[in-house]
Amino acid sequence: MVAQVGKPYSEQVPERFGPEVFDCSGLVWAAANSVGDALPGGPTNDAAALVPYEMQWFAGQPGVQLITDAAEVEAGDLLAFTGGDPAPFEVVLQGHVFPAGQFGHIGMATSPTEYVSAYDTADGVCYKPIAGDVFNAALRLTPALL
Repeated sequence: MVAQVGKPYSEQVPERFGPEVFDCSGLVWAAANSVGDALPGGPTNDAAALVPYEMQWFAGQPGVQLITDAAEVEAGDLLAFTGGDPAPFEVVLQGHVFPAGQFGHIGMATSPTEYVSAYDTADGVCYKPIAGDVFNAALRLTPALL
């Protein structure tokens, strides 16, 4: 994901999956698939490549740990925030229920205080402070998923 910093943002399909432009979910999808994680969705199944579904997929992988306190975030954690287009349904991750209206933006922590994501049309793929957005959950991925 870091290699894509500086690229523009777009929600257009199939462009949002890269390699020239991304939205937040498309960036996560492209990064996961580039390292061999067959994340569902993509240019041919756009509806499956959205924040709540990506979080559910990763949360269901062996050894992945759910983090609900932003103070526990480490580099490499997958982060979910309330965003401009939050899920209109509740999301269940490892038995923890998150109410509707959350999980609208996704990125990956590069440190305990910063993350990388395809943010918006003004910033594109960039670094942002975690505290600058409404944090909902993180997933600590296993080395096999990184």
